[in-house]
Amino acid sequence: MSELKPTVLLSTREHPRRWKPGEIVYLKQHYARDGVAAVASTLKRSVRAVAFRLTKLNLDSRKVGRWSKEEDAYLRRWYGRKRPRQMGRNLRRSWQSVTGRAVRLGLKVLRIRPWTSREITYLKRNYLRVKYKILALHLRRSVGTVNAKLRLLGLRKLHEKKKWTPRERRLVKKYYGKIPNPRLASMVGVAVHVIEKQARHQKLVQTAAPKYTAQELEYIRSHYSTMSAETIARTLGRNANAIRGLAGKKGWHGIKSLDTMLTAHQQRFIRKNYHKRSTEEIAQSLGLKRNTVLGFARRVGLVQRVRPFTRAEHKYIELHHGRLLVETIAKTIGRGTDAVRYYGRTQGWEFRLVQPQTRAS
Repeated sequence: MSELKPTVLLSTREHPRRWKPGEIVYLKQHYARDGVAAVASTLKRSVRAVAFRLTKLNLDSRKVGRWSKEEDAYLRRWYGRKRPRQMGRNLRRSWQSVTGRAVRLGLKVLRIRPWTSREITYLKRNYLRVKYKILALHLRRSVGTVNAKLRLLGLRKLHEKKKWTPRERRLVKKYYGKIPNPRLASMVGVAVHVIEKQARHQKLVQTAAPKYTAQELEYIRSHYSTMSAETIARTLGRNANAIRGLAGKKGWHGIKSLDTMLTAHQQRFIRKNYHKRSTEEIAQSLGLKRNTVLGFARRVGLVQRVRPFTRAEHKYIELHHGRLLVETIAKTIGRGTDAVRYYGRTQGWEFRLVQPQTRAS
């Protein structure tokens, strides 16, 4: 069965087109009778642009009445891929009207994307130290879905009250102040601030760190300019922030900038290609991390020029955004992954998170 394609046009212009007086008159006369989608198709504008203009004109664009062919085509294409509230905003109808019309058309109920093992592993590793909003953004899911999955897995939320067992209380009493709080939090299975709250409840006080010996001071002074604070802290069994605080009091200068980390060839390569290639491509070519490239570019004042998407690129992304990974699309059209993902969000597209498995014949 061939896939039905709606006649609603999405705007491919790089700059918004001004509204003519005749278009505004047509909009006022037909939006209530024909609906937003039909008006958008006639005026060759996007549904979002028509809805925004109606809002500017203080007109109620929600239509009550029969559904047009354009609206049915829009519903057939996006139902199951967008939420009813989002489609209702685009069509200027209520979400109840959207779901009711979908039942009449025989469309399937909104599909719930199953959780993959990779997503569940990421959720278990980061739910204690990352906010739910950030988790939902990374997994491209709603906050409510993330919250429901955590409850289904039996994982506590950060703001839930912890029920302490006698063994966990003994662990906090024994190791608080002797090992770093993040390590103690991982042993108990809670967040760091929960450990600190329990320590205050038990009236525990972190003992002061032992004084630095002459050998430790000499080691820090001689290596602070060539080694990171984390490396020195691991060697001496100290805290990295304590090492930095001591060096600041003593006036010892460490690695000031990325100039000592990047070679002259790497710096020239970044300066030459930063406005031509994506950050991921530069980092992969030099064998560096993306944040390292971004940090150096920010320090020297480099700015990437945003190249507008062409019509061919727009049509390619529109055609493949639901079937290919965003990384594959970005590599095909020669764009950065973040740029393609951001452009897709502005158009209301949702990219596939996992590449579909091919069935064996």
